Amino acid sequence: MIVRTLALALGAVLPLAALAGNVTEGGSCSQANTYLTPGSYQLNTDCDPKTYCNGSGVCAKKRCRKDEFPFGYSDTEFKDLPRMCPSGQFCPDEEDECQSLLSVGSACQLNRDDECEPAPDTSLSTPDNHKGSICLNYQCMWQNVTVGQACVVENIPYIGYSTEGEFINIVSRGNCRKGLYCDATEKVCIATRDFGASCSADKECTSFNCLENLTCGVSTDAPRKLAVWVYVVVAIAIIGGMLLTVGTLFMIHRKERDEIRQQREQYWREQAALRQNILQMRETAQASLLSLPYNGQNQSGSGYNSPSRHSSMASGKDLGVASDDSHAGFVTNAGYAGGKGGSGLRNSLKSEDGQEATETMSMDALVTERENGTSGRRRKGGLSIGGKR
Repeated sequence: MIVRTLALALGAVLPLAALAGNVTEGGSCSQANTYLTPGSYQLNTDCDPKTYCNGSGVCAKKRCRKDEFPFGYSDTEFKDLPRMCPSGQFCPDEEDECQSLLSVGSACQLNRDDECEPAPDTSLSTPDNHKGSICLNYQCMWQNVTVGQACVVENIPYIGYSTEGEFINIVSRGNCRKGLYCDATEKVCIATRDFGASCSADKECTSFNCLENLTCGVSTDAPRKLAVWVYVVVAIAIIGGMLLTVGTLFMIHRKERDEIRQQREQYWREQAALRQNILQMRETAQASLLSLPYNGQNQSGSGYNSPSRHSSMASGKDLGVASDDSHAGFVTNAGYAGGKGGSGLRNSLKSEDGQEATETMSMDALVTERENGTSGRRRKGGLSIGGKR
């Protein structure tokens, strides 16, 4: 059946495109040159695909079409195509004008079952005929002959094409009912054969598919039935593919999460180290401030025991200390390292004469400056110490 379909398709298209006439509308033509192309049985005339040769020997414009998209109208808009014939009429091969359907016994054109009137019994309608009617040997008839009765058969040889070249494909049709075929030798209707039976032609098989080993095969359009194990294997493959995909995505995302977690851990370790360094700097600064000598005193003496020491007050702004709490080395009035109370240090000192002195120092106002090579130098106006004796 596949071979038949290929032969019909190629035979219907290739010869028509190669042998179509080239006389345009209004040109001269001869009906004697109108014939069916051998092998494909396409109508060939002197006129081009858009015209037909009328009785006056002139190529006239076609006034109907058989196909929804006719050959030769690639440059024409759909609305400008020749009209399709309405129900109860047909367009002949010449496509000159729509005509009424033909009654049983009337002459018809080759393979034009649609030119014949439908059979009154709708059960006769099959894909192989036109509503129960069939055109055999150029004559309209109904496809209603039963088993054992005399029948009419028509064998048409078509030229098929393959990679090995041309071959002949014979299409045999008869007027037997569905499920029967017309034997070309006995000319009687015989029941078609089931799968596996011997055959010599497609028409002898119920599936209309006679294999190369001359046995009836399954229909070419029949769905293929697979074994249960095929479904099992496919299901396992699908589930396995899904699991593999999910597992792969999980591993990729876990790796990304691990990288992000490591980055966060490294960030918090750096922050913790920075905080520890800041605390150590505060402790170092506190210790340094407590050991500072008084301004103008001999550094070799005991600065804190000197009775003539002077006090000065230094603000963080004057000493170059930022006022932002997040960057300052010392925090004013906020306590130290989470402790309570003010940030000032209150120290009890004794002078050389044994009298006790108290001194209040603001931690955020006491910052030492690099001596730049000179001992005892301080930022001008940067330190003020108030003591009582």
